[in-house]
Order: sequence, then structure tokens, then C-alpha cells
Amino acid sequence: MYFNAFWHFRYDANEGCKLYIPQMRGWGSDLVALYPGGLTGIQIARVPANSNVTYDPTPMARVANRLVPFCH
Repeated sequence: MYFNAFWHFRYDANEGCKLYIPQMRGWGSDLVALYPGGLTGIQIARVPANSNVTYDPTPMARVANRLVPFCH
């Protein structure tokens, strides 16, 4: 989902807590994500064009959710 220069991906923080995380994606799989609790995640990567690497923002969201739980 795309809106106002942000992509949104659905993240299931825990049972009964489903939310959408706004993020900006850049060249080479760079990512800036805005998480609940005032956290900002930044991933800097360079993925070659011929690579089979798939884009998955979920691992960074899991770490952020452990630092500051998204849902109480």
C-alpha cells in the first residue's frame, strides 16, 4: 500500500494487535520505518539488481516490537 511517499505494511505484533507500519523504501533496499513508541528503524543495504534477495521488513519490526511493545 502506498500513500504520500510512504509504503505501509501490515504487521501482527501479537494476537489481537494488527497494525500498519509506515515506511520509506529507497534504492538497493534501503528502508526507513516509523514504529509506535517513537522508534525509527533504518536499514541501509545494497542489493545488486540481479540478486534473488527478497524484500521483507518483518525482521526489523520484530526487533523494534521487542524494544518497545507496539500494543499493550
